[in-house]
Amino acid sequence: MVFTIDNKELWSMRLQTLVAKIRQAASLLQPPQQQYQAHSSQQLSPPQYPSQPQILPEGVCPNCNNPVSLEFAICPFCGAKLKEIKHKCPKCGKEVNAEFKVCPYCGATL
Repeated sequence: MVFTIDNKELWSMRLQTLVAKIRQAASLLQPPQQQYQAHSSQQLSPPQYPSQPQILPEGVCPNCNNPVSLEFAICPFCGAKLKEIKHKCPKCGKEVNAEFKVCPYCGATL
């Protein structure tokens, strides 16, 4: 590409615009000098961690956050439903929802 005077002026203007945008973006990334000085004068303490890691229970109730067994269908603390309660159909032996009145597999009355 051959640079003529017009091309040089055009590229110079584009370069100045680009530099201005870069400076503007860089100023957004840096905290204002006053805030930086205020924060740098404060003593920061390291974060406090528990002495021993907390062992999570098998499960946690999504309603009250108390520990529950994964086998529980209802939370013993708040009564929240943890999973569908299943029953076995007395006729075909398949698992069905406890709220069903009729077995959807064999039609037996539950």
